[in-house]
Amino acid sequence: MRNGILLLAFLLHMTVLAQNDTLSIKELGESKIIIESMPEFVGGLGEWNKYIKTKTIFTKKALDAGAEGKVYVSFWVEKDGTITNPTILKGLHPDLDSIILTIITNMPNWKPALENGEPIRHDYFIPIEFNPTDYQNARLQDQEKYWRKKGKKQFYKKCLKELGKNQSECDCLFEIIIKSDKYVSVEEINLVELFETNECK
Repeated sequence: MRNGILLLAFLLHMTVLAQNDTLSIKELGESKIIIESMPEFVGGLGEWNKYIKTKTIFTKKALDAGAEGKVYVSFWVEKDGTITNPTILKGLHPDLDSIILTIITNMPNWKPALENGEPIRHDYFIPIEFNPTDYQNARLQDQEKYWRKKGKKQFYKKCLKELGKNQSECDCLFEIIIKSDKYVSVEEINLVELFETNECK
């Protein structure tokens, strides 16, 4: 009976440790070494999510292939916080796998794991999700911001001064551009061709 109580207490103790992200036990033979804190992106999970969202992109090939899901990646956080040996454990699409490896390789230093108060080298595993809908929505929001500020200024400069169009003609074409989601920047648009194919005269 006493052995049963001790076993139950041990299992409950292990459950608490398993649910705590900042404390884990690494077993080496019969000894147990307390890892006080796991490796962590500076600023925590929230900053990590922001960082990933600003870095992950879809290539046209990945979008056309309908790639959607998670890329599972592992890497080592060295004692000084540098990232080494990024490895794709389960890929999604060659382009996206390559993008993730580049992102992980170029990440800023992390906070290293601590063992008995000292930084140690420790591995880390994380899934990174690719959602084409979220990506395209974010892309459209970025495009709208661009066209309402920098893009608008560049467009009118080119339309009025370089092409010699009047204000109403430029206003007309600008509305056509911002209502479409296919125009990324002024540099990528053939304004002469657009004027010829749209009734803005």
